[in-house]
Amino acid sequence: HDLGDAQAWGEFLLQYEGFLLRFVRRLGVRADDAPDVVQDVMLKLVKTLPSFTYDRSKGRFRDYLRQVTRSAIADWVSSNYKRREVGGAAEILANLEGRPETETHWEECFENSALEVVHMRVRAKSNPVPWDCYVRHVVKRQSAEEVAKVLNLSTNQVYVYASRIKAKVRKGCEAYKQEMGDE
Repeated sequence: HDLGDAQAWGEFLLQYEGFLLRFVRRLGVRADDAPDVVQDVMLKLVKTLPSFTYDRSKGRFRDYLRQVTRSAIADWVSSNYKRREVGGAAEILANLEGRPETETHWEECFENSALEVVHMRVRAKSNPVPWDCYVRHVVKRQSAEEVAKVLNLSTNQVYVYASRIKAKVRKGCEAYKQEMGDE
């Protein structure tokens, strides 16, 4: 709510900017235009958030954000793509009309961005070797034997390190969903 709180805005951007960029791109907005569209979303939020009151009984903040995002995308695409005669405007606008796949994209983009935020948080609090074991074995799906050889560890150490980090990530995801109102 406090537009002058730089730390709060920094956290907000960390949580939502990547998510919004992914979503905008999934709708078909060109890669070089996506940051401008997200900036317009943020400008709409700057105008509306001071008077916004969150009420869980009316849904998640993310649902409100989806409405603001749709409006900003529609406005931006209508004014910019048509003015510059860029193709794809009709398809993007059609995607905003509540198609089931658009809702699925919205949720998928959020889940991917949430995992990215949690990974950044867990990595910042983890030692490099266990983190590397997790990334190689769990994320990249390399065999424990291969990771052990590369990192000069025993296979058992790889399993233990990867498992510990995975548990931290799982716990971080649960905490993040609570932060976002998704218990």
